Amino acid sequence: MNQIKNKYKWASSMFLILIFVGMFTWRFMHISSFARSWDIVDFALALNRFDLLAMQPHFPGYPYFILAGTVVNQWISDPVQSLVILNVWMTLLSAIPIYLLARRTLTRQKSLVAVLFVLSFSYITLISVEPMSEGAAIAVLWWYVWSINYSLSNKGFLISLVPLFFFSILMGIRLSYLAFGIGIVLLWWVKFKRQDYTLISVALQLLFFVLFQSIWVIGLVVSEGSLRGFIELALSFTTGHFSDWGGTYDPTNDSLVVKVFQFLFYNLYWTGFSGHSIILAFFMIVLVTSFVILLLQRKNKKLSEYSTILIVILVSYLGWALFAQNLDKPRHISPLVGPMALIMIQFLLHNLKSKFILIFIFIFMAAQLIHGAYISKNYAQDTPAVYQLSEYLSKQDNDFIVYTWEETRVFQYLNVSYAHQRVFTYDYFLQEIKRIPNKQILMTDKVLEGFEKQVGDLSKHVTLIKIFNSDPLFDPVYHEITLYKWK
Repeated sequence: MNQIKNKYKWASSMFLILIFVGMFTWRFMHISSFARSWDIVDFALALNRFDLLAMQPHFPGYPYFILAGTVVNQWISDPVQSLVILNVWMTLLSAIPIYLLARRTLTRQKSLVAVLFVLSFSYITLISVEPMSEGAAIAVLWWYVWSINYSLSNKGFLISLVPLFFFSILMGIRLSYLAFGIGIVLLWWVKFKRQDYTLISVALQLLFFVLFQSIWVIGLVVSEGSLRGFIELALSFTTGHFSDWGGTYDPTNDSLVVKVFQFLFYNLYWTGFSGHSIILAFFMIVLVTSFVILLLQRKNKKLSEYSTILIVILVSYLGWALFAQNLDKPRHISPLVGPMALIMIQFLLHNLKSKFILIFIFIFMAAQLIHGAYISKNYAQDTPAVYQLSEYLSKQDNDFIVYTWEETRVFQYLNVSYAHQRVFTYDYFLQEIKRIPNKQILMTDKVLEGFEKQVGDLSKHVTLIKIFNSDPLFDPVYHEITLYKWK
């Protein structure tokens, strides 16, 4: 009987591993070469020449991400594809810490289910095949979270440095994940409370923390030429990011209630957990309901030290993403999706008594896998709206100039032959068009919207030429671009 049971476990484990291998093979088969946005162009250009002043990439430089991407670029000529391949590989390797975290409470077989469950989420799939720093950052985030758990159960001083090391890598990939650093502070507090650390130990930890972070910071200072130049660049970027062009929290725009609704419902639930799929949105409600019911039935409600730290980490980043990140870009919630999914599946698999819920989990996973495969294929093949616009403009015979907003960065990357210019203010635009009376004046909807916020309705001055569309999941801000002619 035991032999049959063991054979069944082995066969089912191999089946899960085969699905996992197939899932990532599919992602490697569909690698995008589209530089869809300003940020992607920044990253792609940086692989050829790292220059913060030229926004290759923009501040803070993402040095470890660019360094790793440059290594991949030695074998893959296309810089965008190099970054995608890097992200897919790092997401693949993140299965190791996810598995180790799941093994805290689950069997080997159920831990494999947990890994597949987390990495099958369709939005995680999208993040992993985008040429952005989020994919690599989330992969390192998993190693960081695991290292905190590992350090909690070990007293060795060298082991306690591992979270500091992974956090420095995380910051060198994506500085906006700074809020996750609260995990280190909590780790120190727990260790000090247990008397594993003395004040001297904490001081040494702080010293190594600064040392690890200084590696990538000093690298950026050297690349910029001087500390003063680096600080000025940092202040310039930060001012813009938190004000006019950054799109982060502004109490003068929309109510807090509207922003919280957009963040929790549209960004986290509809995009992060459901991938813009009605079926997955319904499945998610059933899964969360089952999780909550089981949680309320739990007799021992005391949380472990690790669980407490993880929850505080996620809540801290949730607040950071709400108030300090651009809500128009749902990708900023992406680091919350995986850990929240792991908490849920780990608890369900550990406390499951109903086979119905287990069957439902596999149906949910299958739906996520299918939708994720659909997303990764379309992301690689569907032409972005900004590329459609560029192709249309390239075919025009008239002597024209097109005024844009962020689209111009993509035009620069594509090395287009027609005239284009980024413009912000209406007064400057009027001065410009006076200098070129014989050119046809075109503009995109983002420019027109910006002008109308400054001077009111301008609809009588423009004629609609064409609308270009792509998937809002792929291009949340520029999925619809309208081209106008200025009369």
